[in-house]
Formats: sequence, C-alpha cells, structure tokens
Amino acid sequence: LVAGDDSSNLYSVNTATQAVTSRGAVTVNPIAHPVLHRDILVMCSNDGTTAPRSYVAAGTIALLSATAPAGIYPTVYKDRTVIARDSAQPQRVYFGPAGAPSGVWDTANAYIDASFPVTGLFSLRNAILVFGNGRTERIRGSTPPPNTDMVKEPLFNIGCIDARSIV
Repeated sequence: LVAGDDSSNLYSVNTATQAVTSRGAVTVNPIAHPVLHRDILVMCSNDGTTAPRSYVAAGTIALLSATAPAGIYPTVYKDRTVIARDSAQPQRVYFGPAGAPSGVWDTANAYIDASFPVTGLFSLRNAILVFGNGRTERIRGSTPPPNTDMVKEPLFNIGCIDARSIV
C-alpha cells in the first residue's frame, strides 16, 4: 500500500503494523493516476517533459527506463505499459516492451497517434480508450506497432478534461 501527498512525496504503508515509511520525492507530481504493472508502480509527470518514475515495494523511486517517453498519462494494456502525451507529441500513444515496463522502449516505432491531443487513457480488456477534449477514440488489437494488428476508431463525441475523473 502506498500513498502520496501534495508535495510529491511517496509513502509506503505496512498494513499489518500501520507503520508509514517515507520513500522520498517522486519529482514528477503526477496529474494522472499511477498504474501498477508487474509489481512496478509507474508514475508519469504533469508536464510531459520529465521522464516517468517507478517504485517497487520497499524499494526506492527511480527512472522507469532511460528510453521511456516523458508522457503524462499511463495505463497497462495486454501486458505492456502504455504512456501518452509527451510535450513534443501531445497526440502520441507509446507502447512499452511486453512484460517489462522498465525495459527498452522503441519510441521511434512503437506508437499510434490519436486524432487529437490526449487528455486521458483507460484500458479495457479488449481496447484502450483514448480521451481528448470533446471526443474519445479506441485502440484495439493485440500487437502494437511496428508489426501491428491494432486499429484506431472513433468512439464518442464526448471527451475528458481531467484524467483523474476516469474510473
């Protein structure tokens, strides 16, 4: 169990003893919910310029990967960490390596561009919902680019302005 405060500090909580231990500053001040992938907590920045951070139980906060994109919105789909909206490409949805969020990311090839700047992501069993202001698209398929079977389709003319509202 972990908790964060408004000063970007992360704390671990021992549920048996109720002891709270500071794990340090996250330094990314996330505006989207962090995601858990293969026992690694993935936290993205609030500006799309700072590299995502990771936390492993009773460990320390570190860079997720030297090659991960500096996006704002994380999710997990088909055993891949997915990160969207870096400052240079606000419409881009990046796919991480299979089963290894801290592995080597192929940011030159493993992405799909939404039709609009991304304001939130959410994974379902068979699709990723990509939210923007006033519209939503879905990405479905199993294999991300470059050798992809994924398709991007419009879904709703309703969007999202705050990723923390997606539940």
